[in-house]
Amino acid sequence: MYFVVNPAAGRGRGRKILERLQPLLGPEDVVAVSEGPGHCQRLAAEGAAQHPTVTVVGGDGTVCEVINGIAAASFGAALGILPVGTANDLASSVGIPRDFERALAIVRAGHIRPVDLGLIVRGDERRYFATTAGAGVNAVIASTAQTETDKAVGLPIVYIGGLVRTLLRYSPVSVEIEAGEFVYRGKVLMMSVGNVEKEGGLFWLAPGARPDDGFLHLLILGDVPTWLRPWYAFKSIQGGARRLKKASLRAVKAVTLRGVGDTPFYVDGEYQPLRAGESVEMTVQEGKLAVLAPPG
Repeated sequence: MYFVVNPAAGRGRGRKILERLQPLLGPEDVVAVSEGPGHCQRLAAEGAAQHPTVTVVGGDGTVCEVINGIAAASFGAALGILPVGTANDLASSVGIPRDFERALAIVRAGHIRPVDLGLIVRGDERRYFATTAGAGVNAVIASTAQTETDKAVGLPIVYIGGLVRTLLRYSPVSVEIEAGEFVYRGKVLMMSVGNVEKEGGLFWLAPGARPDDGFLHLLILGDVPTWLRPWYAFKSIQGGARRLKKASLRAVKAVTLRGVGDTPFYVDGEYQPLRAGESVEMTVQEGKLAVLAPPG
């Protein structure tokens, strides 16, 4: 089995898991350790070309890198996850626990579950995502959370702190969104395209969504007045966005987002802002990735 380890994941928890993993390695196991951002993708591509499985030790951002490395090897390897990040949304959605020994046992068991991916086309770039992409205040929160000291203990509560500090002072941005016959043009507080039902480990933005249901789940919160934002955030976190007047939640196969001006944007927790006039297209890729996960 081939392992890709991000020692910096979970603000150092990845390094601790590596120390626990090493005594348990067999003669057929190979460990590759990342030296910085982007390296996990290259390591995963090399491993996927030679091994039937690539197991990542990291959080959702690292998982996204490894998935794109597996994609570079034509999806010839299955993905295993030993989650050590702050949210671990993909691992949670397929039943992989944070507990190291239980997660390793699941990987070793070798049960394969096909899951969907989102594919982002941005100019000449093609990139897969496993959990969520989005624009607006949630992208700003993702950017802020990357530098939070609370991430040192790997707690999703860091996103609550970012939400509280950002929500009331954020200025909604103008965007254009198309998803089949649905069209939205105007300002948005936030826009989320999810492959799973939770984001940030705590936010139930797409209740009922599964990573194998054949859809992406589009949530839009429009130009919500400042005084109403805490209520909208509270209901959305609880999975109640469908009942909000300035909200729209729907299952889609494809979404195109265009930022009228510079637009905060993120993919699987990583901040990647759009330039004014730039567009991204997101489509579901059904059953694209094999994941080592519990049955069901």
